Amino acid sequence: MRERLKKMLAKWSPETSIPDAEWNELADQLLRRDIAAGDYFEKAGNYSKEICFVERGLFRSFYNDNNGDEFIKNFTSEGKILGSFASLYTRKPSDISIQAIESSIVWVLEYARFEAFFQKHPHWQTCGRILAQQVYLESERKEHELLVYDAGERYERFLKSHEAISKRIHQYMIAMYLGISPVSLSRIINSTSRSAKS
Repeated sequence: MRERLKKMLAKWSPETSIPDAEWNELADQLLRRDIAAGDYFEKAGNYSKEICFVERGLFRSFYNDNNGDEFIKNFTSEGKILGSFASLYTRKPSDISIQAIESSIVWVLEYARFEAFFQKHPHWQTCGRILAQQVYLESERKEHELLVYDAGERYERFLKSHEAISKRIHQYMIAMYLGISPVSLSRIINSTSRSAKS
């Protein structure tokens, strides 16, 4: 697990070499949690206190409006970090729910310990900044696509950006992510298939 953690965090870690003792210190604070398909890592309305690293599985993060309709914010798979970051940063109840699409294995860490670790080892603060930037940029990318591209273009861009996991996601969930109805997505898929054959 420690080596997998190193690989997961390598893209957020500083360019300087991280001592094994610090990697091990962080790994020692992680707890394994098995989450069955359909179960939740986080529910809207709760105060978020944990983050996790996804070793195996797939999650969706989504909002519910006042009518109970769902709007999927993103999908998170292996090698990614997962959490309700707005709730963690603001210490307010979470607006999103995070649900496992597949049976999953995650390594959980209390966010307070995560912050304390960065304070104890200052060069790791770069890791925290990069993580925050990636969360922000992903949100900006999604908003830009919803405003600028039509449904067909959004679907094409989704397939490119989620190539490794798109076949593991239910079609109706992809429609929720794109902000269209499942019927509209079926039409787009059929049209794309016909175009590819012609």
